[in-house]
Amino acid sequence: MSTAALAHANERSHQRFAHQMATIRAYLQESGAAVVTPRIRRRLGGHVVALRMDQEDDFEEEDLVLPLIRERLSVAQHGEIVQHLLDDPQAEDPTWVVTWLRHARTETERHALVALRAPWVSTPSATVAPTV
Repeated sequence: MSTAALAHANERSHQRFAHQMATIRAYLQESGAAVVTPRIRRRLGGHVVALRMDQEDDFEEEDLVLPLIRERLSVAQHGEIVQHLLDDPQAEDPTWVVTWLRHARTETERHALVALRAPWVSTPSATVAPTV
């Protein structure tokens, strides 16, 4: 399968996953029942099963796409992706993602997180040693 075909398949997988999430949200909002009846439980269960299947498909697609990303992107491009995922410049605290990630991590994982960001951070506060 070509790189473009893998990328398109991965995007379709993400779209199916997002659609299933939206379907579940809409169903929960429209049912709005204070009591969850057996019928609501069955319908919701069906949506959750479909979501789980789409999630598994998405994970399989990512297993194919991620190695291609690693091979074909430069270190600078990897850094841009890391920065985009971990920094939120429009938030009041742009480093909230990193702070959130640190909470339930082992010391080794916190150090890995800091090391991952280190080459691309521009503020001294972003490179502070990890804390619990």
